[in-house]
Amino acid sequence: MYAFKTVLPVILALFCVVCSAAVKDSGSNQYWSTFRQAVLDNNKEKIVAMTRFPFEVRGPDDSDPLKHYDRKGFLAIYERLVAQPVFLPSDGKIISKSMRQLIGEKKEITPADYLTSDSIQFHQFEFKRIKGKWFFTRAYLEE
Repeated sequence: MYAFKTVLPVILALFCVVCSAAVKDSGSNQYWSTFRQAVLDNNKEKIVAMTRFPFEVRGPDDSDPLKHYDRKGFLAIYERLVAQPVFLPSDGKIISKSMRQLIGEKKEITPADYLTSDSIQFHQFEFKRIKGKWFFTRAYLEE
């Protein structure tokens, strides 16, 4: 029984390290770094190249209809997506930051950002790994 109590925590710790390494090796941080810089540079061509089409946009409620956009439609709504405010708690107050600001502040993807091993959510934006490559796939637009 003593051996079990000693070995079990070691096995669990190794499992956590392996899971964490798998997340880091998924290519998400390389994708995020490029995506983040494209947003900060307002390089819409680069962002389009990193986006899967049709691109999905949903309103704030689950009952809001899902809208699909092609490249042209995406470019027409892109500025609204990155300019939209996100309300966050800070020192007992609620502050507002745009998605562009939040993206600028987010240097890397962390395990907490993963919904599954192949999907990430960062505030109003979702990203998916499809056939080994990451894409910007969905946004929530609070209008």
